[in-house]
Amino acid sequence: MQSLTQILKNLSLYGAQMNQKPAIKIGRSTVQFFLPGPKGQKVYWVGDYNQWSTRRRLRYSAKDRGYTYRIKARPDGIYFYKYVVNQNWILDPNNPNRYDNGPFGTNSYVTMPKYRFPTEINHNPLAPRGHITRVMLNSEALKSEREVFIYTPPQYESGDNYPLLVLQDGHECVSLLPAQTLFDNLIHQKVCKAFVCVMVSPRSSHEREKDYIFNNRFEKFLGDELIHWLHEHYKLSHSRQDRAILGYSLGGLVSIRTALHYPHVYGMGGSESGAFWPRQGAIYHEVIDRTPFSTRFYLGTGDMDGGEQLSYIMAELFRSLGVPYTIKVSVGGHDWFYWKTHLRHSLKWFFPGTQR
Repeated sequence: MQSLTQILKNLSLYGAQMNQKPAIKIGRSTVQFFLPGPKGQKVYWVGDYNQWSTRRRLRYSAKDRGYTYRIKARPDGIYFYKYVVNQNWILDPNNPNRYDNGPFGTNSYVTMPKYRFPTEINHNPLAPRGHITRVMLNSEALKSEREVFIYTPPQYESGDNYPLLVLQDGHECVSLLPAQTLFDNLIHQKVCKAFVCVMVSPRSSHEREKDYIFNNRFEKFLGDELIHWLHEHYKLSHSRQDRAILGYSLGGLVSIRTALHYPHVYGMGGSESGAFWPRQGAIYHEVIDRTPFSTRFYLGTGDMDGGEQLSYIMAELFRSLGVPYTIKVSVGGHDWFYWKTHLRHSLKWFFPGTQR
């Protein structure tokens, strides 16, 4: 098997050929990718579009001296991808557009002509800045500490009775969204009203599932201890209708379940890319058993998530039971870029501002 260095060298040599086929060709509803290289390589194109699958090996074209892959694309789409060459996962050497997706790695990406990067993901010097405080909070229920980050809006000192958002994967929210920038900008744009957010980290990234998959003690921490502590230290509304809990992937599972088991605490629950598969979908049965008519639910998913059907099933269950909910489906996969660019929708639904 060739080394990664040799593979990149071969790609560079072939990329220097005259009249080379373009590496990316964007059409009205398609994108064609081309990777120059020698014959005999085992080459795959992987991305959100095909759930990062290596099932389809690309054919070599002697005429073009390389490998071609074509996808159907939305006019407003963005697509993240890599190549797999002889079992080595590599970025597109001929595409400078790359994005660091944290634990999901750095990927190449291509945007369609109608795609627009949301303005809130970049720092706006005109937006007043809120503040984030890190606290190690001791829990009796968990018999251990948990790292939490508390965001307070720019106008916090002059106001009172703020709505509260509890968000999972605290450390990643602070570093990868990043929460400070998104929250400041969305409040400044009046997409949502000013709110306080507590971002809760699991025990560790390697033990995340132990907190998030049907852990009654962790849910007691979220639905009891955390709320009492926050009300002792922050100026929050006492109405359950002003409290929401939200998470990504398995964080969505624990958020929905906590809202079900603590309906007197949370008036709203939500998930993005909800991973509702553990225990053969037991969360669906809990929804039926508890029928939370007084709680409102938000569901978000990307159209290339790979598990979007799980959110569709939950939405249909809410509809059939008469539980108030909304679902938002947008272009995107199961990653932090999708979650950061989609956060505006959940915040607007939880705490609507005056922006139309």
